[in-house]
Amino acid sequence: MLICTDHPYEDGWREGSWSGFSPSFRTPAPWYFRTLESWSRLFRHHDLELKEMREPLDPLSGQPASVIFRATTKNAA
Repeated sequence: MLICTDHPYEDGWREGSWSGFSPSFRTPAPWYFRTLESWSRLFRHHDLELKEMREPLDPLSGQPASVIFRATTKNAA
């Protein structure tokens, strides 16, 4: 799945997809896309400190398939 192939790189709602699943999966839920800058602002706003960020790659396309954050509150010991 390429994130921004048919949308601009900006925050916003995207249509979901069950592509690759059986026909019994119907109406996919929409999902909210955030840019990395938007995620950073959100973490700062909620006083979170980003400890680690990973972007697992799609094995077929070699493109990022997701992003995983590990964060803590700034006042955590």
